[in-house]
Amino acid sequence: MPRLFETKAEVMKYNVRRCCKASLDVGIRSIVDWFYYKQWLSSAIQKNVTIPAAMQKVLNFPLGILK
Repeated sequence: MPRLFETKAEVMKYNVRRCCKASLDVGIRSIVDWFYYKQWLSSAIQKNVTIPAAMQKVLNFPLGILK
């Protein structure tokens, strides 16, 4: 995989526009699917913290902070 984010700003903008087929300056933050990554992080925390704690009958933090 090319190191897109380690290139010069002009090259990075050109490649992002080309990949996204956008005519305007597109920032990487507007491209990223933040809902997907929020769900992914929530799932990872649940697998690594919440489920093992429940199996060991350890009180853990409320899941409401992840939402």
